[in-house]
Amino acid sequence: MGTPWAPLLLEGALIAAALRLLHAFGLRVGTGTRGLVASLGLVLTLGFTAWLLAMVTFILLADKVMDHTTHDLDLATLHWLRTFHTSTLENAANLASTFGSEVLVGLWVLLVSVLGFQRRWSDAAGLAIVMLGASSFHLLLKLTLQRPPPEVSPGVIVAQSFSFPSGHAAAAAALYGYLSILAWQRWHGWRRYFIVLFMASLIVAVGLSRLFLGYHYLTDVIAGWIAGFLWADSVALSTALLRRHQTRRDAESSTVEPLADVVGAPQGAH
Repeated sequence: MGTPWAPLLLEGALIAAALRLLHAFGLRVGTGTRGLVASLGLVLTLGFTAWLLAMVTFILLADKVMDHTTHDLDLATLHWLRTFHTSTLENAANLASTFGSEVLVGLWVLLVSVLGFQRRWSDAAGLAIVMLGASSFHLLLKLTLQRPPPEVSPGVIVAQSFSFPSGHAAAAAALYGYLSILAWQRWHGWRRYFIVLFMASLIVAVGLSRLFLGYHYLTDVIAGWIAGFLWADSVALSTALLRRHQTRRDAESSTVEPLADVVGAPQGAH
């Protein structure tokens, strides 16, 4: 059985760590929403708020799963989906699942290589950190929570030892979610909305495919989506804070240098 106060302690520790990160970049979060918006700006405030909500949701969901509160719902969902099984749908689900594994890895390597060739080091580093971090993050969660995978059809061997959260769903949410953030930042008009909707469709398709194939419970997939989003949002927020900090330092340097020239100038030069 789970411990009721454990999620609250973890939530408090993570929120405190996030606030310390903001303080380290010279940002002061005042009381209430106005203080937060004034310190971070609207976009960063929304990103930070989404991160907090996702973290709280994941902790509460994990606690319910460990308490077996969701067990009946998970089993009912799997049994219901099995009534729709056909060879055509199974082949489609297997194809969709590759967008959370083989296709995803190939796309990731290609994008990091292209961005590196274009000397867009910040974007390349962000994509590298997103995937490497998401993989480590979801493995750590699996080893910590150790939820056995569901029983699939006879003769089907499940490779993973633990199922919570879904690694395919987490990887898809992390990579495609981060690509959506990059597209939203750099493009405008219909292309921005098309890419975001397309990436969201891939995320949903990968998660549903794992559920349809019986490799994961419903809560595994939902937790994978949340975990992937958490990591992508963390990298995006960290990158934005670093750029903001660097911009502020550059602005301060450009202000100090002319002042130093004036102070150090010979009196006869006036």
